[in-house]
Amino acid sequence: MSQTPQPPQSAQPQPPRPRKRRRKPWYRKPKIMGPLAVATLIGVLGIIFNFPRIQHLIGLDNPNTAPTPTPAIPTATAFPKTSPLDIPLQLISQPNYANVGGTLVSVTLSGQIIELRLSFVNNGKAACIGVKFHTLDLHLIKSSEPPLKPTSSIDQSWTLSPGVPESQSVQFQIPPGAESQYNLTLLLDVGGCATPHDSSPNRYANYKVEFPVTE
Repeated sequence: MSQTPQPPQSAQPQPPRPRKRRRKPWYRKPKIMGPLAVATLIGVLGIIFNFPRIQHLIGLDNPNTAPTPTPAIPTATAFPKTSPLDIPLQLISQPNYANVGGTLVSVTLSGQIIELRLSFVNNGKAACIGVKFHTLDLHLIKSSEPPLKPTSSIDQSWTLSPGVPESQSVQFQIPPGAESQYNLTLLLDVGGCATPHDSSPNRYANYKVEFPVTE
């Protein structure tokens, strides 16, 4: 007798595998976190209570430690101040062959430096060659101090053509707190104004002028 074939048996479902539990990091274990927190707290307290000692070790409490430099505040720049004057120079004396007039045009004050701008004109008929300053003295009125001498060069000479003004500038350094009233005396070498028939030994025209200086 033939046997009737049996249907294949279905596979039995497998039970789910249990998931593995992740291990906590070592520092999160209760046995570690407690002592770690205590050690951290002790370290913070130690830094706080030993801060003066730490300052001393690194030199922060050393009185000889150079302080941090304070940035310099720029001072205001003193701008030059020009005062127009146009005061004629008082002629004291000059050779007969010369006819040179002068004017104090303006005074410029910049700190303790004053600059005088002078103008000269040849009122004669012939040109004056080699005209130049011989001496310039600046006096402080009501002062017994010696006169101030120019700080700029006065060695350059120039030519005065008839009727053509020539401007020249000269600088002086005034003392701090000086008075505002000055007297300028100057000798001008006008020997180049002489014509062939003039034989005067005098070569200088002598002038003076008094003027104020305002700040």
